[in-house]
Amino acid sequence: MTYVILKKCKVLLRRLKGGTHRRVLWSDEAPFTIEQEFNKQNNRILTKDVATANSQGRIVQKSAHPKSLMVWAGVTADGKTPLVFVQPGVKIDQNYYEKEILMRHMKPWADNHFSGAPWIFQQDSAPAHRAKKTMEWFAKQNVDFITPEEWPANSPDINPMDFAIWGILKAKVSSAPHANLDDLKATLIKEWAKIPVETLRAAVDDVPKRLRACMKEKGGNFEI
Repeated sequence: MTYVILKKCKVLLRRLKGGTHRRVLWSDEAPFTIEQEFNKQNNRILTKDVATANSQGRIVQKSAHPKSLMVWAGVTADGKTPLVFVQPGVKIDQNYYEKEILMRHMKPWADNHFSGAPWIFQQDSAPAHRAKKTMEWFAKQNVDFITPEEWPANSPDINPMDFAIWGILKAKVSSAPHANLDDLKATLIKEWAKIPVETLRAAVDDVPKRLRACMKEKGGNFEI
């Protein structure tokens, strides 16, 4: 497995040379729940007694099956797509992915954002992403994309959405519980809008560094 990852990291680094990584639309899906997941005081609460600390968030209550949203989004070095909310209970199969995400949201945004300049789309190797129908859609739409053969499946944090952006958003959104899904959506949209372009650029510029670090470790785990 590490040999395959190493080989793909080498291929991807060559493809992204000369600043090409900044012309990639990096995408991913992630779940968010209405429950609090992070202590809003960065896990430190100064109080005189335990009861007060618990009331201020020391204990984060958890339920077995909290209401949740699956969210799709993408970022470039100088912009971010709108958040796309998948309806609860809907499975992201190849048909949903093509119609509701790629056609309705991804491509229109990318065409407008890049204004005729060449760009590349990135996605992971989820079944709906690598499906034959999805591959055919990219070909018909003349969308340049990182293929499943190029993308390091089970890659050690190569996608900026994985190693940076989702974490930033979750830390903000999940620092307090939400009354319902509409409340969660509103917070997601508000906090997504606050992520500055400087943060996007820094995360995207880490991609080549991470590919080199992965190669240094022969496709194994790495730190950066």
